[in-house]
Amino acid sequence: MTSLARPFTDFQITTVTGGPFFIGELFQSKFNDEAPEYGHSVIAFWRKSWSHFVPVCYANMLLHERVILVGGAMTDGRVFREIPAEVRQEIKDAGGLYYSVLKYSFDHFADECDAFFGYAADARALKVDLAAGFEHTPHQHLIVHWHKPLGNWRKKRLVEKIHRLGPF
Repeated sequence: MTSLARPFTDFQITTVTGGPFFIGELFQSKFNDEAPEYGHSVIAFWRKSWSHFVPVCYANMLLHERVILVGGAMTDGRVFREIPAEVRQEIKDAGGLYYSVLKYSFDHFADECDAFFGYAADARALKVDLAAGFEHTPHQHLIVHWHKPLGNWRKKRLVEKIHRLGPF
């Protein structure tokens, strides 16, 4: 198990099957929509006690033609406030839970894709995205993380292809 999967005391970041089972209500409250059944659900769980695991942060990783589309990212602020103060501070000092979920995902899915794309219209999320390794593209809100060497022509082609999808 990598340290990316266990970044903090009493935390586990993992992919799960059936993500909506774990985060459906939170997703509905954050986005006023159903949580996606497709893609890979990456969730940071907090072990509140030995028999009580709580999802705190979520992101969806959707494989689309050799790239991964990152979407639906959210953190449950109510649960985060229940975490002991010293652990909360450790998480904040390390860039936050969403940052840790991104870093885990970049490592976990690296061999499955040529790049990670995000659509970041939220300024706070964008700040974390950029800190984790995303960079701006020429298109508003469209960001990319190049985790492997690709030629400039291939990069440009991928950016334009994903831009044509629209917001995701």
